[in-house]
Amino acid sequence: MVQVRSIAEMGAYVSLLEYGGIEGMILLSELSRRRIRSVQKLIKVGRQEPVMVLRVDKEKGYIDLSKRRVSPEDLQKCEDRFAKSKMVHSIMRHVAETTGSNLEQLYTEVAWPLYRLYGHAYNAFAGMVTDADADAVFKRLVDEVHSGTAPEVLTQAVREGILVNIRRRLTPQPIKIRADIEMTCFSYDGVEKIKDAIRAAQACGSEACPVSMKLVAAPRYVLTTQTLDKAQGIEVLNGAVDACKASIEGDKGRMVVKEAARAVSEKEERALEEELQAAEAANREVSGDTDEEEEFEEGMDVDVDAGPALAPSPAHPDTAKMQATAALSCTAPLRVAKPTVARQQPVRAVVCRAQQQNLAQKAAAAAVSLPALLAAHPAFALVDDRMNGDGTGRILGINDPSLFWVIAGVFTTIWAVYYVAGRDIDQEDNDDNFGLKL
Repeated sequence: MVQVRSIAEMGAYVSLLEYGGIEGMILLSELSRRRIRSVQKLIKVGRQEPVMVLRVDKEKGYIDLSKRRVSPEDLQKCEDRFAKSKMVHSIMRHVAETTGSNLEQLYTEVAWPLYRLYGHAYNAFAGMVTDADADAVFKRLVDEVHSGTAPEVLTQAVREGILVNIRRRLTPQPIKIRADIEMTCFSYDGVEKIKDAIRAAQACGSEACPVSMKLVAAPRYVLTTQTLDKAQGIEVLNGAVDACKASIEGDKGRMVVKEAARAVSEKEERALEEELQAAEAANREVSGDTDEEEEFEEGMDVDVDAGPALAPSPAHPDTAKMQATAALSCTAPLRVAKPTVARQQPVRAVVCRAQQQNLAQKAAAAAVSLPALLAAHPAFALVDDRMNGDGTGRILGINDPSLFWVIAGVFTTIWAVYYVAGRDIDQEDNDDNFGLKL
């Protein structure tokens, strides 16, 4: 595993992290199997890359490396081995600093022998979580490597320091396994049948691998478990799903597996928790959630006998009947209906029959008075010069009486309509539009 330090025209200069940071070079032709269009997009400064050693020139100190010859299988193995070695080195360095021991001596007498015994010191440290396993590992190290004599560097303080760091950094975290199902039962007492199926699923769990079942939103349920062994957790959860299915289908129910048992991440767990909280908030009862609205409110009790306003008049013929009704009404509290606000209707100007008659009388009086006014006024008696200065004696000079009355009637009608239309019929100032309204 190397870390890129700089990029040049001939290739990339890197430092070997597992060999004290000595310098090596990845040639440009060894970066990729495909055509290189941009070196900066293919490799970046500061990135850690797994490489293969091609040549080593001890005299000049050159180390030629290759990135394109690393297979995907070797890539995964190299990354796992480097992560484990980094963890072991962190533990050993911290123990050497806290106990004052020599780090190289710790590697020589403790770490490197564990590499030979267990394939990797990380495997030995992973098995030292409990005290019994730790004693077994230390005993094997002393017996097989140091011939039964504990090395000087392996003191009690070093042992305790190693165990403290191992338990803090290498304690395995439980893996969460989850399965999603949909379950329904519409038979008689179907709720009890679903509860029985849930109990059957939970009974498949154990102390090391408990099974729990929760309702998300009907008909969706989730089965969860936590265990250190992923394969065991999936097996237990699959058995719980089968037991739940057998129980609910035996009671004429139905169950469908939406998502099989699988290991879930923290992100998926947070999403499930948020979904559960949202469902709980949606089903929470709030103020105002009642089955029916109360239309009446109970009022105060009224003593009918003491109320003089409610007492019937002695002269009333139905005094006995009224007294009986009052007696019955005082046995129960009065109920007062809530006041209701009537919907306001738009105001319309309405002309009643009396107003219509009054208007007709005014129009008739105007029609009668106008001809009389015209006949009496001298200005309307026109003079005809053709008759030696004598007037015709006719109004407006019209000799035919019938024609006069026709013209006068038309004029009177037009004037009456204009007069009536210009007035506010309802005698109020809220009529914005002029004209007749029915």
